[in-house]
Amino acid sequence: MEKHYLLFPLLSGNTGINKGRGFLLKKAAIAAVVLIGIIGVSIPAGNYKPETEGKQIVKHGYRAAQGSKEELYNDVLVSLLSPYTQKAVDDFYGRYLKELPGADPNLDDVVSVERSGIDGRLEFLIKLETMPYIGPHNSVGKDHITFRVNASGRVALEKFEHIESSSILPQLYPDTIKKWPPS
Repeated sequence: MEKHYLLFPLLSGNTGINKGRGFLLKKAAIAAVVLIGIIGVSIPAGNYKPETEGKQIVKHGYRAAQGSKEELYNDVLVSLLSPYTQKAVDDFYGRYLKELPGADPNLDDVVSVERSGIDGRLEFLIKLETMPYIGPHNSVGKDHITFRVNASGRVALEKFEHIESSSILPQLYPDTIKKWPPS
């Protein structure tokens, strides 16, 4: 079942805030989508893998230069998606752990960004790698989380892939485990 979230929840119109603030939030949502669009065109062409339908993909392994605009854009993407990453981690690990792990955006990495909109529409598939943790950043595993983000600010969880589980977690936190490792 596909889960939908709003990138800017106050845009839903049910908040009772005045129209002036709502207008500013809509401008912020548009700015965020434009920023996401810039990422798709600002990374050097050598790192793109053209698809038959004119899609552009930036693959994991590409490292933006420290202090560059690209690094800044990646950090903005991870930051904007941080609440949705945490929700996806909570939903997945809630079945396996009594204590929900944290998802630190400083440890997240953009694996790929794909323009998925038809005819240049602003819609993207953004895949992140995260390493949720318990306690003082004791990793519980590694996960890939794919979100679909569109121009209206809607964020939908497309896919949650559990890549690996921590083998030391049962020794460190035996009382937090319901069932381990996750399947």
